[in-house]
Amino acid sequence: HIHCLIAAKKVAQATKSDYIHFEIEEADSAFYLTTMEPEKIAITDAKVAEYINTAKDCGYTITFLKSEKAPMCGGKFPLGIFVVEKQQFESGVKFEDMMEKSDIHLVATPAFLEERSDEVQKLYQDLIDETMATRNTVVKVFDAPANLVQKSGAQVLQFAAFDVDRTGRAYISEINECFRSHNVEPKRFYVDSFANGIVTYTCFFDPTFQGEALEKLAQTLRYVSHFKHNPRKSGLVWELVLNNKITPEHAIFLITAAKFIFSFFPKETEEYLALADYFKSDPSKKSELDTLFRDTMANAITYERIYDALTSTMSYSTY
Repeated sequence: HIHCLIAAKKVAQATKSDYIHFEIEEADSAFYLTTMEPEKIAITDAKVAEYINTAKDCGYTITFLKSEKAPMCGGKFPLGIFVVEKQQFESGVKFEDMMEKSDIHLVATPAFLEERSDEVQKLYQDLIDETMATRNTVVKVFDAPANLVQKSGAQVLQFAAFDVDRTGRAYISEINECFRSHNVEPKRFYVDSFANGIVTYTCFFDPTFQGEALEKLAQTLRYVSHFKHNPRKSGLVWELVLNNKITPEHAIFLITAAKFIFSFFPKETEEYLALADYFKSDPSKKSELDTLFRDTMANAITYERIYDALTSTMSYSTY
């Protein structure tokens, strides 16, 4: 990894660029390194998410670390490192039998239990218990235990959500977008999956991030599992949230409104009904009319147009 970093820095110097990146992907682990320019780190986020999607029959852990300074002299952006490891659960574990289990000694991988102290396991156990009790996304912000951080006053944000279908959904891109849009980025974070379908984030923030900034971030994260990145559809709503033009609650309303409009928008106009009545005794003409009507409405009432209208209205109303 050190040799790869040196080589990447040499390439950046030769091309007169601050951008450094490389990735190593193997069957059971992956390593990603990149300078944290917003556009560039998003590419790495997507690669990590794609790799995690292959972890359907096992657990996984993601460790993220951010450097204190830029790697290049005069550089603007620090380095970000993602280390991803696939981990096996106890042999014989059946995921369908774990869905109602909350005991961390049953739902965690042996590697997790071996690597984490009893104190850290207690933090995870409390988070899992709360998630199982509410059956919903849980976000908690609290003072970091002194023995887990170097700086007094550091904060911890924990996030937990369900990946019930075990699709490897870690929300890595969505959560990192939230960090960047709120301008609140953790020094390090850890992502862990459990056999009951829960995925957790444990994020450590420097003391400079306190109070309102973290609370706003937590409020957005509570809705992360409800968002999709469908281009020209719900992705437009998510962009408004990330740009702080609407709240996550507003976004859920808009997505629901789009589904309602698409489902219940009046599709049978007076003109169509009149023509349908006129051709009711001629099945072939009626069939041609219906085909023409369906094609016309399919182009007129689409999710893309609905989302575009809703988000354009919201964008204008914020100015």
